[in-house]
Amino acid sequence: MKAIRTFFGKTPLALRIVALYISVTLLSLGSVYAYQKNQPVVYAAENPVAAVQQAQTVVQQAPEIESMPKRLIVERLGLDIDVEPGYYDVETKEWTLDETHAFFAMQSQQPGTKAGTAFIYGHNRASAFGPLAQLSVGDTVTLDLEDGHKVTYAYARDAKVTPETTQVVTEKSDYPQLILLTCDGLFSQARRVMYFTLTEAV
Repeated sequence: MKAIRTFFGKTPLALRIVALYISVTLLSLGSVYAYQKNQPVVYAAENPVAAVQQAQTVVQQAPEIESMPKRLIVERLGLDIDVEPGYYDVETKEWTLDETHAFFAMQSQQPGTKAGTAFIYGHNRASAFGPLAQLSVGDTVTLDLEDGHKVTYAYARDAKVTPETTQVVTEKSDYPQLILLTCDGLFSQARRVMYFTLTEAV
């Protein structure tokens, strides 16, 4: 510790800043490598078999629902945000995105009681999906749909993937599920994928 203090005490400020920059860059590259090497990293948050069974029961008992989402609510986290249509621009290779909305990927399955994956993404900002950092077991997401129905999903699990892992947008599912996605990591070098299973449809 004394040697470290001596080094920094005698080193010019400019060199100290460069050393700090290099250290942060190496840490960042290490994080990216870890994400790429270990994809996907999955954290189970509930019994997946029970979750699927519950989703199938809801489908059997609820009316047939399939509609565009217009609002996303996570009550415990105080997250209440408008959902807009999200499109991918092939030329710019960018998604529709801003600081204050969530976006429904138009090529994914519309939320409801049909089997498939509804995919919604948003910025990792306090005004968008930032509160999802506090997501925990038992949390639910409710979507208000354009046709007047509401569907509720329970948090199931997490995965961290690289930005190039685009197949999650159209992921197949034998039961209705919701995926939320936002940036993750010190430099937003990864993507956090949050899986939810249907628990209610009215």
